[in-house]
Amino acid sequence: MLPRPALRPAWAIPLATLAAMALSIWLVLRAAPPFALDVGGPGDGRFLGDFYDPEVGSGESFRWSGPDSRLLLHGASPAQGVVSLRLSGERLVEQNTPTVELGLESGAAVAFDVGRGWRTYRLLLPPGAVASPSGLARPVGLRTELSRPGDTPDDRDYRPLGVPLAEAGFLALGAPQTPALPRALWLAWLLAVAAGAALVASRLLWPRRRAQAWLPTTLLLFGGLAMAAWCWLRPYSLAWLLPPTAWLLGAGTLLLLVAAFHAARPAQPAVTARRAAGGRATSRAGAQARVPPVAAPLGGLALLAVGNGLLNAQVAVGAGIALAVAGLGLLAWGPRGLGAELWAPEGPDLPRRQALLLLGLVLLVALGMRLARLDELPFGLWRDEARHGLFAQRIRDNPDYRPIYIASDRVNMPALGLYPFAVALALWGEQLWSMRVVTGVAGALTVLPLYALASWLSGRRVVGLLAALLLAASSWHTTVSRLAFPTVFDPLLTLSGLCLLAWGLGTRPGAPAEARGRPWAAGGGGRGAALRLGACLLAGALIGLAVQTYHTGRVAPLVAGLLGLLLLLREPRAWRGWLAGGAAAALGLALTVGPLALYAVARPEAFNDRVGEVFLLGEPALRGRAPLDALDEALRRHLLMFNVMGDANGRHHAPGRPMLDYLSGLGLLLGAAALLRRPGDWRSLFLAGALAVSLLPSALAVDAPHGLRAFDAAAFACAIAALGWWSLWRALSARAATARGPAIATAAAAGLIGLVVALNAAVYYAIMPPNHEVFLGFYPVQSRMGVYIRALGDAEGPAATSQLYVERELRADPVFAFLTTGLPLQTFQGDQVSTPPPHGATFLLSGYFYEQEAAQLAAYLGPTPAPEAFGPSFPDGSRPTFAIYRVP
Repeated sequence: MLPRPALRPAWAIPLATLAAMALSIWLVLRAAPPFALDVGGPGDGRFLGDFYDPEVGSGESFRWSGPDSRLLLHGASPAQGVVSLRLSGERLVEQNTPTVELGLESGAAVAFDVGRGWRTYRLLLPPGAVASPSGLARPVGLRTELSRPGDTPDDRDYRPLGVPLAEAGFLALGAPQTPALPRALWLAWLLAVAAGAALVASRLLWPRRRAQAWLPTTLLLFGGLAMAAWCWLRPYSLAWLLPPTAWLLGAGTLLLLVAAFHAARPAQPAVTARRAAGGRATSRAGAQARVPPVAAPLGGLALLAVGNGLLNAQVAVGAGIALAVAGLGLLAWGPRGLGAELWAPEGPDLPRRQALLLLGLVLLVALGMRLARLDELPFGLWRDEARHGLFAQRIRDNPDYRPIYIASDRVNMPALGLYPFAVALALWGEQLWSMRVVTGVAGALTVLPLYALASWLSGRRVVGLLAALLLAASSWHTTVSRLAFPTVFDPLLTLSGLCLLAWGLGTRPGAPAEARGRPWAAGGGGRGAALRLGACLLAGALIGLAVQTYHTGRVAPLVAGLLGLLLLLREPRAWRGWLAGGAAAALGLALTVGPLALYAVARPEAFNDRVGEVFLLGEPALRGRAPLDALDEALRRHLLMFNVMGDANGRHHAPGRPMLDYLSGLGLLLGAAALLRRPGDWRSLFLAGALAVSLLPSALAVDAPHGLRAFDAAAFACAIAALGWWSLWRALSARAATARGPAIATAAAAGLIGLVVALNAAVYYAIMPPNHEVFLGFYPVQSRMGVYIRALGDAEGPAATSQLYVERELRADPVFAFLTTGLPLQTFQGDQVSTPPPHGATFLLSGYFYEQEAAQLAAYLGPTPAPEAFGPSFPDGSRPTFAIYRVP
């Protein structure tokens, strides 16, 4: 009898189909024609950045270049090649500047001279000039001398114009016209991820394997054929639409593998699992005798610690990621590894009274971090803070001025967040610190709802305390909380609303099964239901108030909606109570956000002006870049912002440093791995989704990562980090239980907590103050001169400042204008003064130029004037912020 042939594995046919589709795409791309662009034609804006609108003239359709124009030849080959440009040099020749220069990303440039009329110019470019080896387009700048036609009497076109461009092309020499092999592999990877995602989804929704077997093969076949046809017809448009996005596809692949693993793993009842564990006790004991149970997690922790150190130091980031992933894998290995008991109901916890006492200490830490030396740090006001103050003054002083939204004088935001500043100004006046007290206190109070939410989700007060502590000590959260920005109110209101919504819609996550499904009966009949309805109503109102604080608050309803949806999916039998609570929350949201919504409907342009101005995918921001490429870069920056490099703006955090300290960042990695270990649990989905949604205002805007726009994410990142440290403790204690274990754990926890506070305090109070990128971002001269004049006016009255002279342009500066509101001042510009200065009059000169300005004022100060006193020095001690001169 012949042996039966081995059955082909289930993945053989899909894999063969994928290989065939990749081969087809590769062959089609190898036959692609050279890149050619008809400038002024349909879709040309995909390949052009900072060109003017299309025009037609002299039988040509064209676009004028401007100061920063550039070409992006999506899909062109990275090989050496010839770029062709059809343009007219008429205007350049007339102004005797005929040179056109192509600027390459490497810093090199290729220059040539143009002649009159429309001509085609061909230039040889080196390899890698127009594209990276993977096929990602590299910008090629088009630089010329500029002219303004409106400067002539016959024309009124005031645009700075370079040269008109009608056609652009690229011919690769000795290579395919598009990177065929990298593009084919890339598109095949995309097809594989799409087919895998469809298969996993079908297994979750349609568990019959026989019906699922054909799905990936069909998707790969038809998707591959469609992709090959697209490559044949529009290879360069496809390259613009689907550029290489390693971070997007890499993250998608990771999530797909995790989902596939959990979808394929058979469910095992707890009793069966315990019996199986008992049956393997003997063999496991022998294995434990050979290998210490704690060896693998300790080795994983060491790898993770080294990897995170490399990430923090921004040295060998790729190696750091690899070590961190390997360490997390070792920590998660085994049935009791990291995250295995992430949401287990049993386990030690703190008594309520002790937890509340410790929470009070955490609140004191938060207040100390945010209010200490508030009159010194930050060293000055930022102009946007001052503008907020100027509008708060109008709210304070004018009873008839009660705006809903402000869209004037460089301020574009909801007005509600400025009302607390008006109260602060009414209490303390125009001081450097007066408005910042309000935001500092609000930032500190945010630890309270975070504690409540993290404790409710995890079922343990210790996790809530740790999350609150990490937020209280966070240098990122501290930095933003010490600014007069309404953004700070958003997390406080959002987290408070989430806590009330969680209590109103559902039971405690760790509650017994018999208590679940009927949360509306837990409060004692009708009174309990009424309390829950009231909690939901107030929750919706707080979420609506969060929307009215700043643009970032627009995602607050999304986070609340995610929590509500997950609570419904967790207990669908309680849909009646959920519907009543959801309706109450929607009513509260409508009541508080209604005025703002009416404004948005009446004036949508003003309402969305600031958001549209910084939108990452807007044409001014893309400048010809592929949208998916911009999103991929945004994802890369936000994945690395916590542990590698965060916001580069010194006003938002220490420039170039990670947004979390070493230990908090380590906890975030541990927490992320723990959540991936339990991806199907609704709490894992909520925390991961809340973090992602909170990052959207930063991820979809320019200048990312942005510490202000991503501010909501800080609390959720701290909650995940707290879960990570808790999961690590559970994993280690389960493998190495000793009599002295609790004492060792307590000592280790105290040491880590003290180190977290010390690390963050060092960043804000030691590293940031002398950094030029930090203190020079806060208008230090205008601020310190304004503080001096305000103190003089408050101490001696407005008459004391009437003979005080400041530079005329300084008088109009928003920072200086806010601090000196209501005080009479004199001005000078060069050697001109508003009124002749009498004997004893005071001149305040900028610390940047006081020697030059004093020399210009020699007619009043004397031929060799000497400063009578100096203002505070810059934090680095380099020079004074201003100098004081007296008229002799």
